[in-house]
Amino acid sequence: MECKFTQGFVAACAATLRNHGCDTIVADTLVCCGPVSVDQYRKLGVDEYDIDILRPVIKEIQRKKRCAGSTLRKRGLHPTTGQGMPAGEASK
Repeated sequence: MECKFTQGFVAACAATLRNHGCDTIVADTLVCCGPVSVDQYRKLGVDEYDIDILRPVIKEIQRKKRCAGSTLRKRGLHPTTGQGMPAGEASK
């Protein structure tokens, strides 16, 4: 399923990273647009050239998301929403 908006949006982020090296700004921008993954971008028809430029940023976004989820889970909160989880589910 191609999405012209996402293709253009991700291409603009890749150009920003390539031309200016603003990885933090690019990461924050990508996260605001929705799920960030190589597989998701491929499904949406994003050019492989842009994906390759963004690959280190995508990996860092995913690493931070895993770390945040682990921290929330330890506190008994849902890793995505930050809401309380039923007893016993927090230890999974």
